[in-house]
Amino acid sequence: MARSAHEQAVQTEPEEEKEDEEDVVPRAQTPSLAQSNTAEAVEEGVDCGVEQHVKTPCADCAFVGHVTIPDYFCMLPNANFTKIWTMRNTGDIAIEGDYTVRLVSGHSFGSISETVTLEKVQPGGSFTIQLPHRTVPVAEQSFSGAFRLHDEQGEAFGDELEIRYAESLLRVYFEKPG
Repeated sequence: MARSAHEQAVQTEPEEEKEDEEDVVPRAQTPSLAQSNTAEAVEEGVDCGVEQHVKTPCADCAFVGHVTIPDYFCMLPNANFTKIWTMRNTGDIAIEGDYTVRLVSGHSFGSISETVTLEKVQPGGSFTIQLPHRTVPVAEQSFSGAFRLHDEQGEAFGDELEIRYAESLLRVYFEKPG
């Protein structure tokens, strides 16, 4: 069935209107008066009855690298060493003051807890953690221990810091055959 020119024009008009509608850029939404007042009240610290989800600033840190004694180090039994790690403050607040580095699993290589004092480290800044007076175990096997920073309230935070010791091959090599 053939359409007249008028029917074809009527048929295409809505399609042209749709194309025009797609080209229209939506207006930017402006905040309502209630939203605006709520924002102002929050800035002024006024309780406006709107539940707020505010992220509490927290201390956090991430392992960056070993300064001394890499993973799976080999040393003779009963040797003394100091373990130092580099960390980065990945939290929202500066870290400073006294913290405790505590054993959380494995072998301590000495005491299970050390107090470390940190100078002020801003978020994004790097710092070192040092565990002095560590001793290689006498037993003929491999050992590892994991430590973590704890704040003044005893809450652990940040990455685990590990010491991994591999039994010294020198001992095996220099032993006299039986």
